[in-house]
Amino acid sequence: MQWYYGFDFGADTVRMVTALTDEIRVEAAWSAFRRDADAPFAWGDRAYSYLGRQSAGITLSQAMRAGIPTDPKLLGKWMSRLVLSDEKRVLARRRALALVSPSISEGMGETLMSAALDAGMDVMGIAASDTAAALGCGLDVMGPEGCFLLDIGAEHMSFSAMAGGRRVLYRRIGYGMARADEAIREAVRQKEGVVVSERVARILKHAAFQDADRELTLPVFDPVSRLPKYMLLKPALAQDSLNEVVAGMLEMCFGAVNALTPSLAEDLEKNGLTLTGGGSLLGGLAECLQSALGVPVKAADDPQEAAARGLKMILDDSELYSPLINDWREAGLRL
Repeated sequence: MQWYYGFDFGADTVRMVTALTDEIRVEAAWSAFRRDADAPFAWGDRAYSYLGRQSAGITLSQAMRAGIPTDPKLLGKWMSRLVLSDEKRVLARRRALALVSPSISEGMGETLMSAALDAGMDVMGIAASDTAAALGCGLDVMGPEGCFLLDIGAEHMSFSAMAGGRRVLYRRIGYGMARADEAIREAVRQKEGVVVSERVARILKHAAFQDADRELTLPVFDPVSRLPKYMLLKPALAQDSLNEVVAGMLEMCFGAVNALTPSLAEDLEKNGLTLTGGGSLLGGLAECLQSALGVPVKAADDPQEAAARGLKMILDDSELYSPLINDWREAGLRL
């Protein structure tokens, strides 16, 4: 089976790759609806511009979050829209793969595929987001030795061990770095009496491991004067909130490592652990995890694009990577 389009739906973005080009198309994964309307009036980046600024009667929705479908029918429309808007489209058939979380239920996978086929896909298939991300990080998931991935997303974190084209161990916790962002905003509110945006919370978070006592001049909102202003804030404000999330991450990793067979444990010590996902960009995190786990830890290059890069590899050599495609169905063969 030759696949032509691939879709990676993250926490806030959708990425599309094709078999024709090396381009990774990135767009905000939001749709905007007016009251009682069945179809969105705005998609992608245009819909995202309404986030936090919704007027009366406008709601925002996501078809999938972190590889788990929240609205399969909307997801199918998203795929169809992206394919039809592809200026380089010269393919007669719409054969698409979508990445999903390994924790997705079989029933949800069935629903997802049926919705995509109803929205105009000729052939629809699914592959796991962790194996695609491992490929995109340069890991040899088809080889006999174990390779190991820690995916640190906004909405979840997972540990995957893969060998011989299959996943041999998977651990997941249902929260990610977005929890730290929320806790940092609350910590700033309580200790400094001001409100900061998610963007400012992320700046504090990324600086916390590197130079926690350095003062940063950042925009805040003063709830007393009800005016915006600039204020000196220390990244140390983020430390406790960040430590809580990292502690959960370490607990998951220790549980996964303890469940490895002796041979896989040897592979982990030899090959190390690769970090991917937006959270892996956190300065100093790889060193922190390496010290705690006692195995080599490195962050992937351009980790936010890793899953899309791996998906492109599957499109380009679907015969080699066919074991990574979990299921597929043609429009004429629907059950």
